[in-house]
Amino acid sequence: METNTVPDWKLERYLLGELPARELEGIRTLEDMRGGVWERLETLRAENAAVLRRYPPDATGRKIETASSVDRNGVLKWRSAVRRYEPLSVKKRSVPLWAVPAMLCVITLLIIPLRLIFPTAQSNAGGAQYQDGVWEDRVKGTGTAAQSIEVWRKNGAEAERLSQNTVARGGDVVQLRYTVPESCYGTLVSIDGRGVLTVHLSGESGKAAPLTPGRPIALSSSYQLDDAPLFETFYLVTDKNNFDVESVKQSLLDKSKKQNLSKDRSITAFTLRK
Repeated sequence: METNTVPDWKLERYLLGELPARELEGIRTLEDMRGGVWERLETLRAENAAVLRRYPPDATGRKIETASSVDRNGVLKWRSAVRRYEPLSVKKRSVPLWAVPAMLCVITLLIIPLRLIFPTAQSNAGGAQYQDGVWEDRVKGTGTAAQSIEVWRKNGAEAERLSQNTVARGGDVVQLRYTVPESCYGTLVSIDGRGVLTVHLSGESGKAAPLTPGRPIALSSSYQLDDAPLFETFYLVTDKNNFDVESVKQSLLDKSKKQNLSKDRSITAFTLRK
């Protein structure tokens, strides 16, 4: 990967952690060389920080007064009573007719920079394929939302969406959401740095759960990270036919079986560093 062949849009996705593992590592190597890519990344970081200071996402979301815009921008609020994330409520206000043109101009100016900072997520598309000890993105299907995992961390009364390889700490409370492109069966589990496997989503009698396609679906309860070192990796495993969750657990814990598992089913992996 040459320095001058990396487009700005790919560097933006790199800053968000929304590239396949191999491309993330390639750009990270170029950044460590502190050459042209490092200088461009520093410029993008400064520009993004300046836009965020001028247009805070929370304040901007409240100015756009439709529920669809809040949902599209992914602004979520933590509701501790049920331990899940819910969209921010939007209050309708009366606006003088003379103010409508001015508001439309302001919204147009805000949408352009915000789309540069928060592009539509396309990483984790399809599933992760295991090759030579590395999980890589594998795209499946077209025209619909790809299979993916979202991890949101509680931050006071609200929540922040985490990117691949974000650094987390023991005690962090996270909410998991999944997206699948079509009706299927699946399970969502995680493995930490001690090799402990935790099942976050499964069906009845040890089987996989039926999954709803389309929009992101939040799990019914949150999850608190413990002090296990190094990492916590979440796996979303899906299949058109129902399957035993125990077989998936054994395959994930046994490195020699991971490759066979990735051939049989769609797998998406999301890792937090610790």
